[in-house]
Amino acid sequence: MRTLLSLSPLILAILMPAQQKPQPWTVEGDVTSDQGPIQGATILSDGPERIESASTDAKGHYTLKGLRAGNFSIRAAKDGSGDAKPRSISVLPALQVDHVDFQLTKGAVISGRVLDGEKNPLPGVMVVALVNAFHDGKRSFAVGGDAKTDDLGEYRILDLAEGQYYVNVVPEDLHPHKRPTAVAGEKPKQTQRQGLVRNIFYPNVETPSGASPISLHWGEQREAVDVVLNRMGTFCISATVLPAANDGSSPNAFLFLKELMPDWGAGVARDKVKLGEEFEICELPPGSYRVSADTWTQVNSATFKLTGWVEMDFAISKADVELGTLHIVPPMTLQGKVTIEGARAEDPVPDGLVVSLDRNQRPNFFGENLKQPVRASGEFVLENLLVHDYILHLSGLPKGYYLKEASQQGHDVLHDLVWPGRGEVRVVLGADGPVINGNTVDKDNQPVHDAIVILASKDGPPILISQQSDQDGRFQFNSGLPPGDYKLAALTGLVDGEAQDPEFVKTNFSDATELTLASKGSQSVTLTVHKIR
Repeated sequence: MRTLLSLSPLILAILMPAQQKPQPWTVEGDVTSDQGPIQGATILSDGPERIESASTDAKGHYTLKGLRAGNFSIRAAKDGSGDAKPRSISVLPALQVDHVDFQLTKGAVISGRVLDGEKNPLPGVMVVALVNAFHDGKRSFAVGGDAKTDDLGEYRILDLAEGQYYVNVVPEDLHPHKRPTAVAGEKPKQTQRQGLVRNIFYPNVETPSGASPISLHWGEQREAVDVVLNRMGTFCISATVLPAANDGSSPNAFLFLKELMPDWGAGVARDKVKLGEEFEICELPPGSYRVSADTWTQVNSATFKLTGWVEMDFAISKADVELGTLHIVPPMTLQGKVTIEGARAEDPVPDGLVVSLDRNQRPNFFGENLKQPVRASGEFVLENLLVHDYILHLSGLPKGYYLKEASQQGHDVLHDLVWPGRGEVRVVLGADGPVINGNTVDKDNQPVHDAIVILASKDGPPILISQQSDQDGRFQFNSGLPPGDYKLAALTGLVDGEAQDPEFVKTNFSDATELTLASKGSQSVTLTVHKIR
């Protein structure tokens, strides 16, 4: 008797059932306003799979489809309206989720004029409406909208969502230019120059700490938000950028000049400068500044490779400043290895781990390599990095895994900054992490979707994780948590990123639920949602 193993592939194909194709999941909903359905609204998503955006039809209806399971963030946008708050959706193959609806409201408007000290209009000046934001637990600002003044000095910032804004006026970027050649033996003369004060906040203060925030409701039009830019004595800086030897970079460096303030700093000048040629930037008021320059080579039409970088801080008080030579430093490499506590050295690490670096309070530069997958051996290498500090992240942790240690030459980089070129990074994963399953409800015990659930360590090293409950009010923390004592709370009305601010969490955790999570344990919890604002 012939066994099944001896049958031909053709007969096997007939006898064995065909492998079923994965069934897509579907999310549907409507986008409306107080006037009825909105046609042409754009639906965008972010999650484990890249999905093509959708548009609403004449009835305001949309449909999104995907194949990969997981949590997706979905939002709706339409010109003339403030963007609706994103929705968190949990999906599985073949699942259909209905009534993921969005209500778009007519955006608010801030308008006014920008004048000089003699009340003359200033055309072409950029005005931005800033909102509070947080990055890695640090308070900062994000641009909620912007506009340029017209020939009458008037501006209108449109499509603003309901919220609190700080109006900031920034004159047009300055540009470096070749420094005029001085007469031999003659010292350049200091000349009195006049320029506009930079980075003024409404109502005419230099820092956001003294600014008056403007609170807007949906559709509100706030007028006469006027700002005056006085003129004052300004100065020039000069410097020469020299490349790293034989780096193959372009003949230019990209220069960025930023003003430094205790709670705010904006770009002042940005442009290319010729390597080896002395440049100057004028019309700079007294203050503290940071200048940086990077060089790069173009690999192809879409790819750039970083070839060097330099940075310098300086201050201007009562005279021009000569910075001398800025020597470009070649890029560095950061390498390391991920291991699992208690595992054998030859055991592979879990699939899907990705090591990434976050810039620490600085802009993006061409060609930085900030993300790489971790090899099965646990090794990782990130090349073309600046000689600067970074924030280390590890994503793709499977269920029950968490970061136990991360060090660089004995220095703790799990809670501090990592530096390329200062030695190998050692990352140790724990595999005995607990799992929390939960629900967010209102005071009547009804499910609340899109609440922000914040989990913070009660004692020991600081751990702060947050996520948004899904369409059914469910949430789960299944990775990134070591065993220990935690506090847990569900909130609404937060500013974007505010859940990562330790001071905010400390202030709003007085009624938090306390949990003790054992090694490989699992707990379920129901959280009553509290509104912050």
